[in-house]
Amino acid sequence: MESTDLIKDGFIDLGDSSMGSHFREFEQKNFPFRTEEGIDFLSQHFLNNEEIRSLIGQFFGNNRCVFAHCLRYSSSPGHLGCFVRGNVGQSVLVVQLLSKGSELEYYSYSHTNPRAGSSTKMSGMATIGVDKNELDLKGCRARKKEFDTGALVVFDGRLCVEFKQGFAINVVFVTEDIVSRYHMPPMRLPYHLKAKVEDLQRRYPDIKLNFDFEPGTLQ
Repeated sequence: MESTDLIKDGFIDLGDSSMGSHFREFEQKNFPFRTEEGIDFLSQHFLNNEEIRSLIGQFFGNNRCVFAHCLRYSSSPGHLGCFVRGNVGQSVLVVQLLSKGSELEYYSYSHTNPRAGSSTKMSGMATIGVDKNELDLKGCRARKKEFDTGALVVFDGRLCVEFKQGFAINVVFVTEDIVSRYHMPPMRLPYHLKAKVEDLQRRYPDIKLNFDFEPGTLQ
């Protein structure tokens, strides 16, 4: 049912009410993505989550995907956007860990409705703005979701979303051709994390980790 909802509606709420607390703990440490603790956080909540890995497998099929990007996002009320637009198929998947009190509107079916005359675009960081009138004309309706205790949401990167309130950590998975086509830069980490990341790569061979390392030597 979950994979059906993701393909049909473009998003699915995995219903994990503990995520708001996990977000808060990571926030209190100033979002240390580029540390051993940060890699453990990403591994625990994204790579090691069986539901997420199952959805990744069903979404990308036989195409190997890339853990391409992770970043903290703030709400932007009034801004409707998506991560990729155009006829690109199922090539971008976003996993969103939301803070307590987050409020978003997900526009169902907008991922299956490429905007007429629009060129293919991809944004690994900020979302691409979309005119709400376009969505109204195509019958894409907003589904308002309020997450008092936080949440873990997975959505198609083509889906239009308005982030009305709260904060999120977004992890973006893409097909390998998207990385090369849009020159998505790797996430640069300190050299001493190289062995830890290589171990993660061995554990999850179907997901390429788009990381590289600063020059240096192991301490």
